[in-house]
Amino acid sequence: MPAYRVFVGEGASYTTFKGIINGAMGLNAKDVIQLGVLVLIATPIMRIAFSLVAFIMERDKLYVFITLIVLCVMLFSIFGGLKV
Repeated sequence: MPAYRVFVGEGASYTTFKGIINGAMGLNAKDVIQLGVLVLIATPIMRIAFSLVAFIMERDKLYVFITLIVLCVMLFSIFGGLKV
């Protein structure tokens, strides 16, 4: 039976980008899964960032503004969360 009264978090190898990359290069199963999760999280953010660049190149100010707002909301929701 696990002790639910005491929380034991994962080590740095599962929670840092460098640790995940190093583990994935060593073909550690948990780190490969963590890398997949990072790729799934990064995909929509990169899509928004690339569309922002495309709209800037087209000089479409309305869509630059809208895309910039969407990108800011996405980044704030990921990095600006509550830290306890």
